[in-house]
Amino acid sequence: MAQKRNADVIVPVVRGDLAILGRLQKILDVSGPTLGRLLLIDDGCSDLDLAEGLAELVATEPRLHHLRCARNLGWVERCNRGLAARRGDAVVVYAETVVTERWLAGLADAAHSEERTALAAAVGVDADDLDIDEAGVRRAVEGLAPWTSTPRAGIGCNYLRGDVLDAVGLLDPRFKTASAALDDWLMRARSLGFFAKRANHVFVFCGEDREAGSKSGDGATLHAKHEHLARQVDRFERSLDASLVRHAIEYQASGRLRVAYDVRHLPLEQNGTKMYAISLGKALAAIPEIDLTLLAAHPIQAEGVPGRIVSPDEWADDVSVIHKPAQIFDRRHAKLLFESKAHVVVTYQDLIAYRLPGVFATEDDYNTYQNTSRLTLQAVQGILAYSRCTAREIADEFGIPIDEISPIFLGVDVDAFAAPVAEAEEIRARLDLPPRYFLSLASDYPHKNLAGLLEAYALFRQWWREDEPPALALAGNAPRTAAGVHDQPGVSFLGSVSDHELKVLYQNAEALVFPSVYEGFGLPPLEAMATGSPVVAMPFSSVPEVCGDAALYSDGLSPIDLARAMQRLAIDEDLRTELTERGRQRIEALHWQATARATFEVYRKAVTNPSIRSLQMRRSLQEAIALWAEPAPVVVAPAPPPEVQVVHVVQEPEPLGIFNACNDLNIAVRRRLKRELKRLAGRRSA
Repeated sequence: MAQKRNADVIVPVVRGDLAILGRLQKILDVSGPTLGRLLLIDDGCSDLDLAEGLAELVATEPRLHHLRCARNLGWVERCNRGLAARRGDAVVVYAETVVTERWLAGLADAAHSEERTALAAAVGVDADDLDIDEAGVRRAVEGLAPWTSTPRAGIGCNYLRGDVLDAVGLLDPRFKTASAALDDWLMRARSLGFFAKRANHVFVFCGEDREAGSKSGDGATLHAKHEHLARQVDRFERSLDASLVRHAIEYQASGRLRVAYDVRHLPLEQNGTKMYAISLGKALAAIPEIDLTLLAAHPIQAEGVPGRIVSPDEWADDVSVIHKPAQIFDRRHAKLLFESKAHVVVTYQDLIAYRLPGVFATEDDYNTYQNTSRLTLQAVQGILAYSRCTAREIADEFGIPIDEISPIFLGVDVDAFAAPVAEAEEIRARLDLPPRYFLSLASDYPHKNLAGLLEAYALFRQWWREDEPPALALAGNAPRTAAGVHDQPGVSFLGSVSDHELKVLYQNAEALVFPSVYEGFGLPPLEAMATGSPVVAMPFSSVPEVCGDAALYSDGLSPIDLARAMQRLAIDEDLRTELTERGRQRIEALHWQATARATFEVYRKAVTNPSIRSLQMRRSLQEAIALWAEPAPVVVAPAPPPEVQVVHVVQEPEPLGIFNACNDLNIAVRRRLKRELKRLAGRRSA
């Protein structure tokens, strides 16, 4: 079915004005060799100036043909007059439409990109709505996918394949408006297995739709003919596909991105996830190119971040990007994200919860979380990771191209951690801190390796040959581990500490010991460096990437290796001084402003150059994700009914079936036969 890419452009005119001469000339100037003929169809009743101008243009331009029609014909009949006169493909252009460079070749490429493409629609740009010129629109759309499937015809102009026109026929003259007639034609083509595309790199400027017919009852007629169309169009209009081009053009026109920051997952109390989200949110709000909306179930979740706060009930779906600064733990949150018209960006902090079932209360909870990650990560337009190590893990586990994952380091508020605490001595006394101590953050999660640290510290004390060895202060909650440790010499469990207390612990520690063997990033070592404290860490996971040469690493993962590193640091003051200086240099570039700016670049890329793969997966999985996000209600088995007295009822005999009737008849016949035989035997004996 290969065709020569040559098309006649058809411009039906109902009410013409002088301005149409310029629009016709633009079609002739920028259409290139793809243009066969330009067919102008009107009734010849234009004003004298327009008629004279058209006559001059026809006389000087052989590709322009002026076709006259009867006065009482509407837009659809005039369009059919042109379609009947076409030679090959046809492009229907509204009289108020202004075409742009390379428009016709781009539409031809889209229409002939697949054998079953019936129609290619241009992107219609409202010149009055968006303050942007042709060059600006071209820059906006150049990074988008070349085309997107669409359930309906476009506004402004549509390229109709000639061979499909031969199969489907002309527009239905029962329709009065261009949009309804073209939608009907497309639905007829779709009934034959064809479909339509929107050419995302082809755009036209659309003025007031005066030429395409006035309001009529076309909507009811269209729905009666194609009852599925309205629902298909509604689903499309509520999708990212429908808004893809508009998001890019709006950003190019205004220089600002409308971003929703989804903090519905944040707890009301402070933790590491909330610290990241709030610190990044504050820095994002300070970027002038971002208009920030905060999506929160409770206002306290967004406390401290400037921006418009909306609840899920108030959500208006009026942004270009939604960023969830954590993986989706609650699958119900996915419904709003993926039913929106916005690009979705997710920070996938690490795969710890994905790999460790013990993080969850039940196996069902663990399985649900894993499946939520598998389903949603494929369909997002941007993935942020804390480190390259985590980015590689995500790529390997979920099969996502590594170049679609953006590793962005966290920031550190250096000034806040380095500032002296006025009540430092009071805090030291209250916590009963010895002159020398190692600090570590306690947690019962096995990957935090607290048990390995306690074993390493016991070895460290055995090997100590000087006066009193440095103690080990553990800040944070680890009730299970604490309960299993009975008076281990030198170890003190401090429990939860305040921000001020943590700073004092950092600032006065011999070193921070960070024994974790699995981290998505590892923020405590950088916080320690900001306070001037040296760091001892394990040479594993993302920690070497984050700490660089500013930490002392154990030679391996065993408690003996960690104990040797602690011993080396405790006896070498020059090493502690060197690590402190390296730590200060390491954190100079790690501030939240840099994290926010890199995050903004991920937003910008999602809007202006989204991954074609991610858009295809979003399209394919959107409804599946919405269904997954609405788990079926738990059906509770009804309680057994109360015991009741059973009354046995003697029922009437049921009517005989055919089998029982035959059986009874046979029995009766045998009985009668026996009686007759007895009677005959008696006669003979007599």
